[in-house]
Amino acid sequence: MALWALTDNLAGAPKWLTPTFTFDAAGVVTAGDDDTIELTDHGINDLDQVTLVNGSGGNLATAGIYVASVSGNTIKLYGPSNNLATARTNAIASGDTGRVDLTVQGTGHSLQVTPSDVYFADSTECQVAANRARGFHVPGWYKYKQESRGGVTRNDVELLCAVSVGGSAVGDTGDTGVDGADDTPLADS
Repeated sequence: MALWALTDNLAGAPKWLTPTFTFDAAGVVTAGDDDTIELTDHGINDLDQVTLVNGSGGNLATAGIYVASVSGNTIKLYGPSNNLATARTNAIASGDTGRVDLTVQGTGHSLQVTPSDVYFADSTECQVAANRARGFHVPGWYKYKQESRGGVTRNDVELLCAVSVGGSAVGDTGDTGVDGADDTPLADS
C-alpha cells in the first residue's frame, strides 16, 4: 500500500494522517449508558473525526463519519454524521445528547481518522485563480485551514506531497475530498 495515493478520497489520503484501528465486539461496552469502544494504543485524539466501518457478523451502528470523544482507551462516538459541527459540540459536552448507541456484535469493525483539513488538488484545480490565491500552486496533498482574525483572513496552507499527474489520472470526481466536501476550499473550475 502506497503512502501517497492518487485518488481524491479518504482511501487515497496520506496514511500517516488517516490511520485505521480494527476491533471486535469484545471491545465494545454497552452496559448501562456506556456505549463505548475500548481500544489500546489507538492514536485517536479527542474530537477527531473518525469513520466507522462495520465488519462482519453485525453492525455496531450506522457506518459513517462521527466525532470521537476520547479518554484514555475509551472512545465514545457522537453524531449525526450529516452535522459534524453539532456532533463536535455534543462531544465537547460529553453528555448523552448525540452519542451513538452501539450494539455488541460482529468482528473486524474499524475506526479510521478522517481529517477535515486535508485535500487533494489536481493539476486542473491548481490553475483556478481562486485556488491559487489560497495557496494551492502545485498538484498534490495539502493541509488547509482558513481563519479570520480581526477582520483579516488568513489561509494556512501546507503542501504535504506534490504529485505530478493530471486531473483525470488522479480519480478526482469533483466534490469528494477527504471530508466529502472539498469544493468550498478547493474549487473545481
